[in-house]
Amino acid sequence: MNALTALGVSILVGSLIFLSLSRSPRDIRLSGIMVLISLVTTGMGATSSLIDIDLEELTADLGRITSMSREKVAQHEAGHGFIAEYLMPESLKKMEAFEEGYKYVPEMGMETPGYIEYDPVTYYVREEGMEITELRKNRNFHKDQIKVGVAGVKATNVIRDEDDSLYIYQSDYEDVRAHLGEIYNHDRRDNSSSKRWNQLPESEKESIYNEVVPPIKEEVEEIIIENEETVVEIGEELFEENKLTGEEAREIIDTAEENELP
Repeated sequence: MNALTALGVSILVGSLIFLSLSRSPRDIRLSGIMVLISLVTTGMGATSSLIDIDLEELTADLGRITSMSREKVAQHEAGHGFIAEYLMPESLKKMEAFEEGYKYVPEMGMETPGYIEYDPVTYYVREEGMEITELRKNRNFHKDQIKVGVAGVKATNVIRDEDDSLYIYQSDYEDVRAHLGEIYNHDRRDNSSSKRWNQLPESEKESIYNEVVPPIKEEVEEIIIENEETVVEIGEELFEENKLTGEEAREIIDTAEENELP
């Protein structure tokens, strides 16, 4: 396979991986452009010489890309899981990053490359570090869920120094907007003349999202930066094991906290 054809095939594989992890319209358009460029490049390579694809080499390249993508998925889920546990101790139940790629998760009703399961309604309260003192109802339910929702992409941003537009799952975006809508409706519950969230035009919803969510993302980013080593360790363990229980994730967090004690 000549260099031009190899470049086209590499762009095609990379663009398909990127498309599978994209959620915004801009990302999807970019993926389409990348696919078109790859096809043109591959065609140019084919006209310059016979295509002699080294399947073993291509398989190895695809394996490396898939491994890299799985690592990002693991880091993404580590961000979700850590922030859930940070805000709501003992709430995390399990987290997974599927080795086979996308998989249907009944609890979510969709296919996804990874997910976490946690209880955002009630959680335990810790005092003086490790000791659990009481079970408490979460009164910041929707705002905490927004923080957990943006934590995946913020973990990827911090660890890999990548732009916000990359590797954001559609489900995360939809969850954040759903909880933003609940907050919007709650704040206007005593105003009968005010429109409900589902009555707003899409442009106004997006405007509210762009006003409210960025400061929350900054807050989450600061937490992840302060605890980056712990998030990285959770991600590495998830990448190796594909699945962690809440208890296993807490052991990593607790060990990190103990190591920071004077």
